[in-house]
Amino acid sequence: MPGAAVIQETGDLTARKVDFLSERLAFHIADFKGKRNRSRAYAGIIKFMLIIFGGITTIILGIKEYAYFAEHKTWMEAAALILSASGSMLVAIEALTNNTWRWIRYRRTLYDLYAIQDDLRYVQAGSSPVPDDKIEALYKRLCAALDAYNDEWLKERARSLTEFTGVGGTSGR
Repeated sequence: MPGAAVIQETGDLTARKVDFLSERLAFHIADFKGKRNRSRAYAGIIKFMLIIFGGITTIILGIKEYAYFAEHKTWMEAAALILSASGSMLVAIEALTNNTWRWIRYRRTLYDLYAIQDDLRYVQAGSSPVPDDKIEALYKRLCAALDAYNDEWLKERARSLTEFTGVGGTSGR
């Protein structure tokens, strides 16, 4: 029966497409989840350290005038200077790496990927085999989500480097 072979091959092709889409979604979800978690952690650490450095600097500068600390005044001023400079370096690192922006963007892309994955599972639950046009539409959504992330990342990276280095931007004058 030649017709049965064609139907079987089509079914196999559809199954391979569904498997491919499922695997790519799983890969990208795991990748973006790891990136999101790292960016969130780095952003949190930098913010925490800035708060701690700022607080300790303020305390040191406030108590150095008390008689009890008078003989350590020079060391306290040096410590306050070091902590303040360290805070400035952390601000520069955050401006260059922009972990907070990345954390938010990774989270947004993860939302898109989860939505595509849910829609694929829903389509799989409703019909067997999954219609080819549905698979194609979901794959296009996957590509669009990754392209949108990549485009935004390139724009943000260029903006971040321009702001950080002052090269390549306009002065606004």
